[in-house]
Amino acid sequence: MNPFLDSYKYFVVGLCYQLKVNTILEIGLGHDAAAVDYILNNYKEENFHIYCIEPFLNKLALQNLSKYDNRKYTIFNGFSQDKRIYKELLKIDLVLIDGDHHYESVFNDIKICKETNILENNSIIIIHDTDSEQIERAILDAERILEFKYLIFPKCNIGIGRF
Repeated sequence: MNPFLDSYKYFVVGLCYQLKVNTILEIGLGHDAAAVDYILNNYKEENFHIYCIEPFLNKLALQNLSKYDNRKYTIFNGFSQDKRIYKELLKIDLVLIDGDHHYESVFNDIKICKETNILENNSIIIIHDTDSEQIERAILDAERILEFKYLIFPKCNIGIGRF
């Protein structure tokens, strides 16, 4: 049991209920799709859909998601910087950035959310693993350059923000 992953998953699902989220974009599905698995299992909104972008799909992640109705999620096998992916998305209520944990990737993931016009008016972006120096620096630069407003919850290892 990973307390940081668990607090992240609980936080995301609680936020989904509070905001009545209809669409989520998860950037970085991970090796086992644990966060998406948890969301699909615990967020019971009827018209909810989650989009996932993952360049390195593996059997365990696909196996963990196979137990759910595939009309509830869409997986794009590719990199988050491929703007063609964003043309297929509905307006997004909540973005989860938990992919490559390097400065350039995190900054560009925040930037592409703004540039591609995929966000609803009150959309929120959650960034996982904010204890990384590179991720923290990317968030600070997004604030300065992109006018990204954010708040970091250090005990949960989560940053939350919006434009």
